[in-house]
Amino acid sequence: MIVIISGQPGTGKSTIAKLLAKKLKYDHKSSGDFQREIAKEKKITIKELAKLEEKDSALDKMVDDRQKEFGEKYDNFVMDTWLGAKFIPHAFKVFLSADEDTRAKRIFNDKENKQRRESENLDDFEKTKQNMNERDESNKQRWKKYYGFDYTERKYYDLVIDTSFMDVNEIVEVILKNIT
Repeated sequence: MIVIISGQPGTGKSTIAKLLAKKLKYDHKSSGDFQREIAKEKKITIKELAKLEEKDSALDKMVDDRQKEFGEKYDNFVMDTWLGAKFIPHAFKVFLSADEDTRAKRIFNDKENKQRRESENLDDFEKTKQNMNERDESNKQRWKKYYGFDYTERKYYDLVIDTSFMDVNEIVEVILKNIT
């Protein structure tokens, strides 16, 4: 079985996917893994790759093709990805949502994001929220243009969970109940 975890920034995609994979004894993969691979191959940073992706659809396509190929080749994994519902349609697809302030607080308080926030001068909550929304909108517009696909449309998913008032373990339990 393949489980795709998608959702807006700050909904807990990576955290949920890692814990779910551990509970299922599956491998965990992230579309970010493919981006990091490509950035390393091109000898640029992930941030530089992201900027280039906005201008060059071929780079997005490279990431998406790797994701699609992975989904065709392997089984028994959990992947956190925005576009998995498009490129791995035979998976069980979960969409995570949360209200805007909750998502921004999670991103702002995330220790892993601290270094990135500092490098992007996102030293306050409102800047973090603005950046989160701008980045999400940029991605959505790009993917609509490239694929005619809006990853936030709930019709593409088997399960939709509002994570605003749930902890990680509760969310994973809801997913487990729905996939078994």
